Amino acid sequence: MESRHEQIQNSEITPEQRRALALADLFSRAAAAYASGAETITRKEFSQYLKELRASRHSSEADAYERHASSNVGSRFLVDRRRTDARLEAFIETIALETRTIFGKPFYSTIATIANVAFRERNIYVLDAYRKRLEYPDLKRAVMDRQTPTPRRIS
Repeated sequence: MESRHEQIQNSEITPEQRRALALADLFSRAAAAYASGAETITRKEFSQYLKELRASRHSSEADAYERHASSNVGSRFLVDRRRTDARLEAFIETIALETRTIFGKPFYSTIATIANVAFRERNIYVLDAYRKRLEYPDLKRAVMDRQTPTPRRIS
């Protein structure tokens, strides 16, 4: 059975219509991601939560969380340390995954624009630093932090 995205791709519509539908799909997914209120979690907090689950005899739930966290998608929401708002960070990760799903690659300026609108974020350096982390995930974070300018508010 074809997904809705595949049905749209295979139907006889113009490239402009296809692009408009893909953007509408992205915006609806962005609205759902914002409404979900998902947050990133530090590895330390996650380990503590798993210990609490196991202590209260919920080992199967803890194991399921560990499996999900080790997956490609789940691991993106585990962070070594928080660099910004946990909700903003999770939102950006989600939108990056969605743009890859819909368009085949992330569009960093689109992700930043959607995040700016959703969170009324005016600090472009926070979003730029996060864009760099998405674009170059293999670089050491310490190097990325040194290259990112000191955040300042833009009025």
